[in-house]
Amino acid sequence: MAYYLKAYNISECFLTTPVAVTGTSGSRNWRYLFTLNIVTNDFVIGGRDSNSSNIFFAKKSAFELRNSQGTNINRTYGSTQSDVHTVEVIGLNNQTFVQLDGTLLAPSVNGDDIFDLETLFAFDAGRSADIYRIQFYENNVLVHDWDPTASNGTGSILVDRIAANNVILGNGFPTDGSQWEYYDDGGVITAAGDITLPSLVFAGTATDTTSEITAAGDITLPSLVFAGNATDTTSEITVAGDITLPSLVLAGSATDTTSEITAAGNITLPSLVFAGTATDTTSEITAAGDITLPSLVFAGTGAITETSEVTAAGDITLPSLVFAGSATDTTSEVTAAGDITLPSLVFAGNATAGQVISDFTIQIDNTAKIIETTPNSYTIRI
Repeated sequence: MAYYLKAYNISECFLTTPVAVTGTSGSRNWRYLFTLNIVTNDFVIGGRDSNSSNIFFAKKSAFELRNSQGTNINRTYGSTQSDVHTVEVIGLNNQTFVQLDGTLLAPSVNGDDIFDLETLFAFDAGRSADIYRIQFYENNVLVHDWDPTASNGTGSILVDRIAANNVILGNGFPTDGSQWEYYDDGGVITAAGDITLPSLVFAGTATDTTSEITAAGDITLPSLVFAGNATDTTSEITVAGDITLPSLVLAGSATDTTSEITAAGNITLPSLVFAGTATDTTSEITAAGDITLPSLVFAGTGAITETSEVTAAGDITLPSLVFAGSATDTTSEVTAAGDITLPSLVFAGNATAGQVISDFTIQIDNTAKIIETTPNSYTIRI
C-alpha cells in the first residue's frame, strides 16, 4: 500500500523547521533525492522564495539548481521526461553533481553550496507534479524523509519519517484528502539476494502493514523504532540466510505485532528495548541456526508479553535480561536443541518475574542445581 502526493497548481508550503546544509563551503557532503513525475511543463521545489533559491524541473528540456544567493550554479542537465523519475542532487567537496535514475549527468559544477530549504512545491499556478518521495542526506546519513505513504491517504500533512519536520499542506491543496493518490507498490517484497532496510520508523499514529518480506539471501533491519502510539503489523519475514534486527525499540504506548520470523540461518536481535507502557507481542521466532538477543531491557512501567515461542536448532543466547521499575515479563516457551545462555538476569525496583522463575530446577553437569529453599529464595547446590 502506497500513496503519492498530487501537488497541482499550489503555492509554497512551509516546513516546520527550515533545513539548512551545515558544514564549511568547499567541504560539505549532502544529497537530495527527488522521486516525482512532472505533470505540466515545469515544476519548482523548495528554497526561500521563487526567484532566488529553488530547484527547477523542466519536463522536457532542463534542470536548474539555484543557490541562496540567486546565482544559478547548475542548469540544462537533461530531461526528467514524462514519467516517474528519481533526480539526485549531490554536493560533495566543492562540487555539485546530478544523477537521473542512477545515471550521472556530466559535467559537475564547482561549488557545494545549496539553498536553505524552507518551502516545498510550486510557487504559482500552472505548475504540477506527483511527489513520490523527497529525501535529504548529510554526511551519508538520512536526516529527512518526506514520504506521502506515511499519510495513509488522509490529512493535510506531508510527514517527515526521520525528524518529524513535517509540511503543512495549505495554499491550494484540497482539504478532502483527494491530494493523496493510492498506487499499488506490490505488497510483497521479494529478492533473490539481500534485502536491507536501514531504518524502519513509526511515529505518531502511523501504521505499517507489510504482507510478506522474502529473501533467498539475508534480511537486515538495523533500526526498527516505534514512537507514540504507532502500530506495526508484519505478517511474515522469511529468509534462507540470516535475519538481523540490531535495534528494536518501543516507546510510549507503541505496539508491535510480528506473526512470524523464520530463518534457515541465524536470527540476531542485539537490542530489544521497551520504554514507558510499550507492549510487544511476537508469536514465533524460529531459526535452524542460532538466535541471539544480547540485550532485552524493560524500563518504567512497561509491560511485555514477550514471545510465545522461541525455537532454535542451534544455540539461544540472551546475554542481558533486565527489568526496571514495575516492568513484567512473561515468556511462554524457550526451546533450543543446543545451549541456552542467560549471562545476566536482573530485577530492579518492584519488578516481578511472575511465574517464570518458580517451580523449576536447573541441572548443570549432573552436579549443580538451583532449588527453592524458602519462598522467593534460591540456593545453588553443587
